[in-house]
Amino acid sequence: MVAFEVPPPKGPKAAQEPTRAELIRVGYPPGLEATQDPDAFRRRGDIVGRVASDPLPAGLLLIEDLQLADLSEGGTGWTLRYGVRVLDRRGRSSPLVVATDLILMPEVAAPTGLSAEPTADGVRLTWSPVPGERSFDYNVYRSSPEAPWPESPLNPAPIAATGWPIAWKRTRFRTPS
Repeated sequence: MVAFEVPPPKGPKAAQEPTRAELIRVGYPPGLEATQDPDAFRRRGDIVGRVASDPLPAGLLLIEDLQLADLSEGGTGWTLRYGVRVLDRRGRSSPLVVATDLILMPEVAAPTGLSAEPTADGVRLTWSPVPGERSFDYNVYRSSPEAPWPESPLNPAPIAATGWPIAWKRTRFRTPS
């Protein structure tokens, strides 16, 4: 998923309030260098998300759910460059805001044999690599009803090993004296 936040108005005048925003994608197939040419968005870009309102509320998100099938041969190896263009009431465009390039990778197979063992400090997760697959590094996430998919993994860096300890924060209660 790719998301951009719509910026606040460029100035205090009503004509400067944004009324439309577009999420633009330029795809570069494997072997073709993703040039830093801003004109590529005009020549080769596809509008993959659009939102309009008068005025457009600042903070509104433009989101594209990446569909690899949209790119030939499943899309692996492609470099995707995204930009956002905001237009005001007069139709004047803001400078294009360009995001970091995304390079599409093949889907990582889930490890097998996942198990959790209690420890004195929490739990230790262990797993087996997928037979026949190249080695991948993994991230560990913990969800809850309030945050079904957390933004950040529990681990500080991707895990290349076949296990990882999770320490629980302990809470101690004191009874009033």
